[in-house]
Amino acid sequence: MPQTSPIQIAKDLATQFSTRATEADKKAQLPKEDITALKSSGYLTLNIPKRYGGFECSLRECVETQLELTQGSGSTALVAAMQLQIFGAALDCKTWSDDLYERFCHEAVNGGLFNSAATELELGSPSRGNLFKSTAQLNDTGYRINGHKTWTTG
Repeated sequence: MPQTSPIQIAKDLATQFSTRATEADKKAQLPKEDITALKSSGYLTLNIPKRYGGFECSLRECVETQLELTQGSGSTALVAAMQLQIFGAALDCKTWSDDLYERFCHEAVNGGLFNSAATELELGSPSRGNLFKSTAQLNDTGYRINGHKTWTTG
């Protein structure tokens, strides 16, 4: 894990992202360089416990770093926010078993990207209590996802 503070990492990333943000927004494309920089800097592990290789930042620290990151690219910051939200919610709500949480933390520290694709046309957000129509079926190579989502981030 880099010895630089999370705020400084966010400022450095924002400076990099700002050189690409206008063009990326015009093209409606997220620069691959932004994602590579997020991963290599350790930024996507801000709220992962130190024992798993993250920074173990508080919610307040994550918000402060996100505010800095948005100065360079709001779009890239939104993608980063999804990973932070997923790991923050998993820790606070115990949505994963301890073993699964540890495994996913290690995957994130090693560059894994996590996202949530939870909206469906008829469903809206699952927070309203409806059930998904999409399915995930295990096959020989992993999972096959069947269904339609109305949007995802990143």
